[in-house]
Amino acid sequence: MEKDVVQITLKIGNTGLNDIMQTFRRYSYNIISGHEEDSYLENLKDRSDYLNKYLNM
Repeated sequence: MEKDVVQITLKIGNTGLNDIMQTFRRYSYNIISGHEEDSYLENLKDRSDYLNKYLNM
């Protein structure tokens, strides 16, 4: 059986979107877009910046 791809849209209230996105990532779901500040991506960007600063010393 080939891998099937399904795209769904979830509409969630104002609270807890970041936690829900983290749960989907934990189970290897691909998140196409999120319309609230995604702290996971911000943390990755910050860590990447720190790593680049360290490597460029």
